[in-house]
Amino acid sequence: MNLFLSTRRSTTSEENHLTEFIAAALEVDDDLRRAYASVVLQDYAERQGWGVVEIAECGTQKNFRDTSCCPDLVLNLRDGHVIICEHKIDAPETLALNETDSGSDEPIRQLKRYLRLSVDGVAYFRSSWRPPAAEILAHPKYVKPANREHFLWSDLYEPLQQGTSDVARWLREGFEHLGYTPPHPAIGNLDDPDEVLRRSNRQNLAKLWNLTRSSLREAGWKVDAGATCELYLRSNSQSAAELIWVAPRREMLWVRITPRDPSTLDEIHERVSAAAAALKPQVEVSTAAIRRGDGHRGVVDAAIPLRTLLKEMETSLEIEQRLRSYIVPLVRAVEAARIPQ
Repeated sequence: MNLFLSTRRSTTSEENHLTEFIAAALEVDDDLRRAYASVVLQDYAERQGWGVVEIAECGTQKNFRDTSCCPDLVLNLRDGHVIICEHKIDAPETLALNETDSGSDEPIRQLKRYLRLSVDGVAYFRSSWRPPAAEILAHPKYVKPANREHFLWSDLYEPLQQGTSDVARWLREGFEHLGYTPPHPAIGNLDDPDEVLRRSNRQNLAKLWNLTRSSLREAGWKVDAGATCELYLRSNSQSAAELIWVAPRREMLWVRITPRDPSTLDEIHERVSAAAAALKPQVEVSTAAIRRGDGHRGVVDAAIPLRTLLKEMETSLEIEQRLRSYIVPLVRAVEAARIPQ
């Protein structure tokens, strides 16, 4: 019996249930505790000048006196430092309805409140990518991975594999069941006739967008996910594009750019073609008329066979880096185009 999965069905809070099992695993499993500290805390500790980090004990749902703060997990380190972790599955950060910033009527979100506590670091875990505000990312006490704005549950899959306790095994099997696993270093058939395989392959590709999404967000784009493995880029005042759609279709990877002003179509086509010419392998760039709700719109399409783009990529990180190195230059080319006033 897997107690994590069997008890999960009856819990009223899946986030708290997950937190309690993680805390229990860290308490009873020395191997997991060391692996967790290495993955989550060591990079941050070295930047703080703490040296090797060890978790002495952990607690859950701790109330901090005279505040509304009750973080999910509190890690007390051997050297006396304290790190708190906020755990989310799909929910947004909770607002403190009774707390506001000075001079503002806006309630304060969780991470901002936690960073004000007398602790030494705050880490944030989610099931999928959803970055916090820029002021959180820039805060010196915010703990995050090197190439992403927050931790994903899949980051803990490797530490769980190193665990030797039953609790670590239950969590590892649970993560596999829930899809909290790192991406496979192979895309698979995204149009597989088998619905289960098709969904699994598309979900795997969605996990490989993280570096691309982070880079685009830093460039000023609002990045939304579409049907599992699509990206929609919007709301960049520095770009001549109203919308950029990134998606695999019919074994091709498409970057479709919709200008804000139809008069810039030719210029965008020219600039994207120049950017594409500098990429290897060859990218096909064309224009098309696409039916939209308000009629037909001219768009610029850049397309390349997905398997050609990812040829010789052997690891998940290599695939993530190749996707980013392909998508970002095409998107940035549009930022240089004339922006209609």
